[in-house]
Amino acid sequence: MSSDSPIHSPSHTHTHSFSDGHPLLIRTCISAKKCNAGTLLHNKPFIIGVTGGTASGKTTVCNEIRRKLGARSLALQMDRFYLTLPKGKSAAEHNFDVPAAFDWPLFQQTLEQLSKGQSVKVPKYSFERHEREEEWETFEHVDVIIVEGILVFHDKSIRDQFDLKVFVEADSDVRLSRRILRDIQERGRQLPGVVDQYLNTVKPAHEKYIQPTDRFADIIIPNNTNVNSFNDGNGVVAIDLLAQHINTELFKRGMVGRSGKNQTANFVDQTEDGKTIIVIDTKEALKKNEEEAEATN
Repeated sequence: MSSDSPIHSPSHTHTHSFSDGHPLLIRTCISAKKCNAGTLLHNKPFIIGVTGGTASGKTTVCNEIRRKLGARSLALQMDRFYLTLPKGKSAAEHNFDVPAAFDWPLFQQTLEQLSKGQSVKVPKYSFERHEREEEWETFEHVDVIIVEGILVFHDKSIRDQFDLKVFVEADSDVRLSRRILRDIQERGRQLPGVVDQYLNTVKPAHEKYIQPTDRFADIIIPNNTNVNSFNDGNGVVAIDLLAQHINTELFKRGMVGRSGKNQTANFVDQTEDGKTIIVIDTKEALKKNEEEAEATN
């Protein structure tokens, strides 16, 4: 089945219902599986794409994933790749939520370089001046790259680089209220301008470009509560499942827990009851799995 087609088979779709009635949708199995020594891969970073509507909580999900991981990670925000606002055009007239607003060639080139373990210069964008800043930032090689943005699933060449795709879902009224607070408090905007922009460009673009890409997601996380925290219980299951799966994949690549050049890795395993997480040393895990492999031969 191609990556462009959502998986509808009940055997591949699982849900966990939360207290607010919104389900965590898992379209592919992400349960931890034991690995043997022969499954170790090259040190290609594990790349995660995180998308969703404006103010859905994408950044919070990314921060929580990074907090849970013992591996080195970085967040690559698609917002960095906004094109400078054309001269003579006001921000109120410009649509920042459509594909044409972004520098796709640079975005793709940057992600490709990072995926190859190369250091790369990454642009910075000023939301106050609506232009690319002169100073760029250097991103070094890491084990986990989390790519975040409203349109990171839009382009197939970008989408195909993701090892895991996550869509953060939130109701439109919840997202609007969050956006109003964010744009006023963090970006110096005025209320009328925020609301007009949402109704005239943000909402239509969401319905046309962003919401339809949820069909590409491996996991859909509901987030209609506190956008700044997943400690209320609704997102804990999702984040724990993600962290468990990522650590398992990193273990296969020989990368979990790596700090600098030191390979002092940990392995996340799951007991038969499917609930208990055990952290053990990678060398012990390899020895254990080699012994199991020999016993079955």
